[in-house]
Amino acid sequence: MRQAAKHAENLNSFVYEPTSGMYYDPKTGYYYNAEYGLYYDGNTGCYYSYDQAKDSYEFHSQAQVQCAQRYSSLLADFRKLSIDRMRSNALGKCCSGRQNRFDA
Repeated sequence: MRQAAKHAENLNSFVYEPTSGMYYDPKTGYYYNAEYGLYYDGNTGCYYSYDQAKDSYEFHSQAQVQCAQRYSSLLADFRKLSIDRMRSNALGKCCSGRQNRFDA
């Protein structure tokens, strides 16, 4: 692990990101995981290994992204809501203008 971390530090373009514990490369947009020697794409959740002979990144694995997908789905549903309907519901009034059981 120390050797991999030293390798990442020696690359000028990488910046250590303490929140994730990984090194970020602004040129590629990938994070380097020094412990595993893999590059991570935060947009897709995919890990890649770098093949120096080919000068290319090769797919290694994909992280579980179910929580992020569920959050995106909920956010999309929320954006569809009408602010007027939310205000009306918060005030306890029915959307059709009729009084509901909470109105005096």
